[in-house]
Amino acid sequence: MRFFFRKKDEPKSTSHCRTEMITMTGRDFSDLDGEKAALKFWIPEAIEAIMDELSSKYDTSESDCYRQMLFVHLYGRYDLMGLLERQDHRFALNAIPLYSIAASATTADTEPTHMEKSIADVKVWVPLKMKEDLQLLARRKGVKLSQYVRSVVMEQTLGHIPYNEALADPATRPPESSDEGNDSE
Repeated sequence: MRFFFRKKDEPKSTSHCRTEMITMTGRDFSDLDGEKAALKFWIPEAIEAIMDELSSKYDTSESDCYRQMLFVHLYGRYDLMGLLERQDHRFALNAIPLYSIAASATTADTEPTHMEKSIADVKVWVPLKMKEDLQLLARRKGVKLSQYVRSVVMEQTLGHIPYNEALADPATRPPESSDEGNDSE
């Protein structure tokens, strides 16, 4: 909230910064160095195509993309950025994008529907601790691990709000409101 009310033309104050590095949350990620475990799940072909596009654009493996998504889901982007800043690249993508690709005309063909079957088989190796943490969250939601991971990948890939109204289940759409402001909440 420190900069919320600062005007654009006011200089930024750095007196509140104790260090130039991200401080992180203090969690111990040494458990993520140990034994690896296979994580198997199914995704819609459209998500597979999106993951292929992302991994090609960033010159990395799809496994790196999945591991980074899962890390952010479990432990947050703040700690990921802190690890990367400390040259800990366990959950980094291999490289920055080297080129730009214009959006293709086939994007509409790859949009999944909420009814699309998950038919693309994925197997990614993750630290055992990460798999255990995902299993804990899946149990809390009352779903199988593969179903939980699939929902995380879909959410991390497409977000919470469908980018195409046809993708949204009418039961999950927010009600229409004539209220223009945000004061009602």
